[in-house]
Amino acid sequence: IDSGHIYVLRACWNFGREVGGYESDPEDAFGAGDDPTGVLGVFFLADDIYSGEDTNSYGIDGHGTYGQFGWGFEIESRDDDAGPHNTFPGYNGLYNGLSFAGDSTPWMLFGTWQMNEQYGFGIRYENLDNDGPLNSMDPEKGGDNTVLTLGANMYDVGHNGKLGANISLVETGVSGM
Repeated sequence: IDSGHIYVLRACWNFGREVGGYESDPEDAFGAGDDPTGVLGVFFLADDIYSGEDTNSYGIDGHGTYGQFGWGFEIESRDDDAGPHNTFPGYNGLYNGLSFAGDSTPWMLFGTWQMNEQYGFGIRYENLDNDGPLNSMDPEKGGDNTVLTLGANMYDVGHNGKLGANISLVETGVSGM
């Protein structure tokens, strides 16, 4: 068993929210007011577990609402030695196409629309920028993965009682996979 540490440092700026309202204010458009609200953040992550070396990642992220619309994004810059997170002992080298690769810049964008008090819809696009080795046992390069997710929520008792349905379309970039 490998052991080590992951250190995360994050700073964020809330706008349009009351102090301390980060946990109670909505991240999607359900229950949002008419004024723009949100949070923007920067982060630094140091990891010495997965790659066997010290690895750093940097990024920015944000999410917020404006009326019946919600939005969000995240982008990360990963060091060269940030290997894919599929190299655990006993993994047997199986292909894990949705891993993050080193020397990459994965990113994500999403948007939501609250049609009324009962129904909300969302879309998220992710580019994993993971054209590293297919697995820990195979030096051959794979293709970049992208994921498009469409979703819908039906709210009964706000966030305490909702049904959600999602469909994700995954493009591997590797022929025959």
